[in-house]
Amino acid sequence: MKKCLIITADDFGIAEGINKGIIECYKKSAITDISLLAVGESFEHACQLAKENNLNKLGVHLALTGSFNPVSHEKEVSTLLTKDKTLSYKEEGRSTPQGKTFFRNHFIFFIKYFLNLINTN
Repeated sequence: MKKCLIITADDFGIAEGINKGIIECYKKSAITDISLLAVGESFEHACQLAKENNLNKLGVHLALTGSFNPVSHEKEVSTLLTKDKTLSYKEEGRSTPQGKTFFRNHFIFFIKYFLNLINTN
């Protein structure tokens, strides 16, 4: 069996500067994979860079904690939010109906938005 080292750049989409750095590293083969953060402030910028650089392989980074705004409607995931409406996802919440809704909506958002962006001319 062939062995290989996979180096993934995480948080593609969190900030434009990070996005540009990740692309530069990818072009220089310093990293092998990229995971796209759907709730990052620069998600659209990251998608555009992916399109411009013909990236044909991206991972999904599901943000379960942090000061990110969820892609789900607030009422659907209210038990997972802090007072300032950002994610405060505790492990016990993953198996709740709201946790399952969160995962589903997050993944669907990523797929729909990303596919729509890369397939437009």
